[in-house]
Amino acid sequence: MTDREILLSLCASASLADHLGDIAEDIFYALKLAGIEVPDEVGVLDELGPWLGKELGTRTLYGTSFEEDAADDV
Repeated sequence: MTDREILLSLCASASLADHLGDIAEDIFYALKLAGIEVPDEVGVLDELGPWLGKELGTRTLYGTSFEEDAADDV
């Protein structure tokens, strides 16, 4: 699958989810399909975002960093 196909498939799966827990496994699987190795210690979605930010420099779709998001929650 191309990255585009992975993204579209993930979006399709997300549209069927009633809550985030329904799609957690799909998110981890999409990352695996894209060749991104997530360590076993990152086992839940609450840990995934900060890990992606720290290890890969990932930002949200709206351009915020996970550190900025965490500061807004305080």
